[in-house]
Amino acid sequence: MFEHVRRVIILIATGLILLLSACSPRSGAVLDDPFERLNRATHAFNKGLDRNLLSPVSKGYTAVVPDPVENGISNFASNLSLPGKVVNNILQLDISAASSNTFRFVINSTFGLVGLFDPSGSMGFEERDADFGQTLQLWGVGEGAYAELPVFGPSNMRDGIGLIVDMVLLDPASSYIKVSSDHLPNRITSW
Repeated sequence: MFEHVRRVIILIATGLILLLSACSPRSGAVLDDPFERLNRATHAFNKGLDRNLLSPVSKGYTAVVPDPVENGISNFASNLSLPGKVVNNILQLDISAASSNTFRFVINSTFGLVGLFDPSGSMGFEERDADFGQTLQLWGVGEGAYAELPVFGPSNMRDGIGLIVDMVLLDPASSYIKVSSDHLPNRITSW
C-alpha cells in the first residue's frame, strides 16, 4: 500500500516539476527590451488614451452610426488599402495575392461605388493581407527590439518601421481611417 502511495507521489511530483519547467524561458532566450522604461511609459499613455478618449469615442460612434454606414466606411478604407498591399505582395513575390488584391480593387472601385460595397468578396476574390513589416521579414531583416508604439501599441523595431512605411508611402489614407477599428482596442489592452 505504501509503495503504491509513494509511486503516486513521485509521479505527481515529477509531473509538477515538468509542468513548472515549461514556464521557464527557453535556454539562451534573451529579452530584447533595451527601451523598457520608455516602453512602459508609452504603454501607460496608450492605456490612458484608450480608456479616456478612444474607447468612449468608439462606443459613441458605434451607438450613433448605423451598421450599414459603418460597413460602408470599413469597406471604403479596406479598398483604399489594397494598392499598398499589392505593392507588398509584389515585393514578397506573391503574384497570386497581388492578382487577387488587384482584382478586388478594380471590382470594388467600379461596381462597389469607390469601395463602399464589396462585390468582389461574393465573386471569390479574398483580400490577401500584406504589410511592409512582413516584406522586411521575408527579406531577412530581424525583428529587433521590442517597442511600444504610441497609439498603435506593442510591436518590434522591424514592424514599427514597416508601419511607418505603410502609413506614409503605401497606404496613407486608410491607415488613418482604420486606426480605431484595427489597431487600438485590441493592441493597447493586450499587454
